[in-house]
This record gives sequence, C-alpha cells and structure tokens, in this order.
Amino acid sequence: MWPFVLILLVIFSLLAMPSYASSKSDTPDVVAHNVLEKAAENGDAKAQAFLGLDYDLGRGVTRNYAKAAKWYRKAAEQGNASGQTLLGELYEHGNGVPQNMTEAIKWYREAAEQNYSEAQCALGFVYAKGPSGEADYPEAAKWFRKAAEQGNLDAQYMLGRFYGSGVGVTQNYEEAYFWFVLSSISGKEETEAWRDKVSRFLTPEQISKIQKRALDWNRTPASASKP
Repeated sequence: MWPFVLILLVIFSLLAMPSYASSKSDTPDVVAHNVLEKAAENGDAKAQAFLGLDYDLGRGVTRNYAKAAKWYRKAAEQGNASGQTLLGELYEHGNGVPQNMTEAIKWYREAAEQNYSEAQCALGFVYAKGPSGEADYPEAAKWFRKAAEQGNLDAQYMLGRFYGSGVGVTQNYEEAYFWFVLSSISGKEETEAWRDKVSRFLTPEQISKIQKRALDWNRTPASASKP
C-alpha cells in the first residue's frame, strides 16, 4: 500500500511531464484520478475517499453517486473520517444510496467521535433540522460547539446564532458576539450583520474584552475558547 504522500508526489510528477501536460485527453483531473484509482484498489483509505470525491463531483470522470458511495464506504470501513463524513452526506441526501437518516447519523458520528470537525458540524445541522422531524437543539449545540472550537466557520456562525436567540443554550449575547467575531475574522461574511446586531446589547467595554478574547483564541484556540 502506498503512503498517501507518495501518491501525491506521483500525481505531481506526472502532471509535470510534457506527455501529460500536452495531452488533450489526459487533463490534470484525469491524471490524478487514474493514480488515485490504482492506490484505492490497493486499499489506501485516503485514496479511496479522494476517489469517491472524484465520482461525487464529476472530477476527471463522469459524475456517479453510486461509485462515490462505493469508494466512500471502503474508506469509511477502514476508519477514514473523511470517507465516513462523505458517506453520511450521501445517505442524508439520498445520492447513490437510499436516503436513510439513521445511516447518515451513524457515519457522521463515527467521524465526529474522531474529532473531525466537518462531521461534528454536519451532526449539528442534522439535529437542528430534526432527523425524525423534531429538532434537538441542545444536541445540535453540543456538536456545533465541538466543531466551532476547532475553528469550523459554519459551526462558529451557528453557535453564535444559538447564543443570540437562546436556542439549545442559555441566551448569552457575549458568547454570541464572541462566536460571530471569530467567524467574521476568519472570513465568513454573513456573520457581520449578526455580529453588529448582537453588539447593540453590549457595552463598549464588553465588546473590547470579547474582541481581545477572540484574538487570543486565534492564537491558542484550545485554551481560550471557553469563558
């Protein structure tokens, strides 16, 4: 089984070769796909997840959700968090597999318990919408927090919304402002309006203190994320 770094080096080397660079049929995406396919067939979990993504997005191949599911599953069954998350997404939306929220949550949770922030955020959205029609906001807040504390912008934004409205958590404008500041600093544009809205409930001193906390968090997120 090839180490994944070696697979990437092979891809980059092939792309640099004139025979590949000048070929009309072998685009960079096709070259990468062919190399990944060989590694995936040899059992490399990361390559399997990337190969699934090729089929999911139609990158270098014709889009095929069933094949995406096949390769995501192979990666997921080896414990690959990315493969687990992407397989969960297919089950959530019914792409390439029958829609099944139980299976979606199963695979999201497998990855989330490996501390994979994309899966944690996905679980937050699942529980916020309600997997069986009824939202579980405290559970959603729990998973958004886990992802937010790892720097996931969508989770930071949603946690700010929860604190601002008192959904799933006790309403706290300072906490809402903190998470909105973090996600806006990192570039999530839609948080700016919410940040400014929440700031009306805070004093200049509170705002200054929270902004300093957010800057400290960006330097050392694990130690500064909690009040």
